[in-house]
Amino acid sequence: MSRTENRDAPINDKVAPAQIAAIGQWGAHPGERFAYLRGITQPTLVVNGNHDVIVYTVNSLYLVQNMPNAKLILYPDANHGSWYEYHEDFVFETNRFLDESDKIATGTTSAAAD
Repeated sequence: MSRTENRDAPINDKVAPAQIAAIGQWGAHPGERFAYLRGITQPTLVVNGNHDVIVYTVNSLYLVQNMPNAKLILYPDANHGSWYEYHEDFVFETNRFLDESDKIATGTTSAAAD
C-alpha cells in the first residue's frame, strides 16, 4: 500500500545534474584551500581507517592539519567502519578524548569567570 496524496514530484533527467551541481557549490570554499577549517576551534575527534575508500584517509589528514583542536585516530588495515573493527580501542580513545575536552571546557569556563 502506498501513499496517494502529498507525494514528491516524480524525478526526471534534470534531477541528477542539479544535485551534482548543488553538491559542488556546497563543497566549494573561496580563498585559500582549507583556510575555513582553521576557524573551527571545537575539539574534534577524527577517526578513519588507513584503507578507507569512501572518505579517503588523506581527507582526515587535511582536517587535523588545519583544525587547531583536532585529534586523529587512524586505524591500521581498516576501512570505512574502522571503529567497528577496533571497537574496544575506539571506545577507550573516545572516552579519553571526551574527558580531555571536558577539562578544556571547564578550564576555559573557570578562567572566564576569574
